[in-house]
Amino acid sequence: GGGFMIHMNDCHRDICQRLAKQMNCTVYIPLYPLAPNYYVQTTMDMIAGLYKKVTADGKPVYIMGDSAGGNISLAFSLYLKSSGEKLPDAIFGISPCCDFSASSPDILEYNKKDIFVPMEFNYEVYTHWRPEDMAATDPLVSPLFGDWTGMPQTFLFTGTDETFYPEIMATAQKMKDAGMRVGVLIGNGLFHTAPCYGLPVQDQYFDEITEFLYGSEQ
Repeated sequence: GGGFMIHMNDCHRDICQRLAKQMNCTVYIPLYPLAPNYYVQTTMDMIAGLYKKVTADGKPVYIMGDSAGGNISLAFSLYLKSSGEKLPDAIFGISPCCDFSASSPDILEYNKKDIFVPMEFNYEVYTHWRPEDMAATDPLVSPLFGDWTGMPQTFLFTGTDETFYPEIMATAQKMKDAGMRVGVLIGNGLFHTAPCYGLPVQDQYFDEITEFLYGSEQ
């Protein structure tokens, strides 16, 4: 997370430590090039190099991120597909921004409830992350508009009191329409990236992604 402009904080470290312990996995944290000094393509190319190293041993690979990191997780998976590269085994997005074009007619209504992400901040960040010659609907910045056919299983979180709720739900539906296996945890009355903090929903989130990966088919 961090609005494409700030690297990880203590909440991210705590999440990663819990992931490593509960999922019995190795967690890699790419410190990607940040806006406003770099655009999205630079980050995609940088992460691609790390991804090739991580996938070289053939073990299952899952991609996860929150907010801006969730956007990158979804967009990078589409980037891999367009490049003909091996896809991850699963994608996890916590409150990912999915639509730089802000096409949802309900976005302003949900933004009024949002205590974390004012629209003015979104527009400023989007300008720094997307070069002028890239459309706001380009899947590299707006995964909502990507082709999700043949993509791996994906689990998303969204709170009903966050700006991104409509676009996350629209993205989940598009994934389902493309035939993907999709799980969505909706936090009623919860805010942007709520599972990243020491709240009961964090336990629920980890229980549900564990069941999603290792439990019976849903």
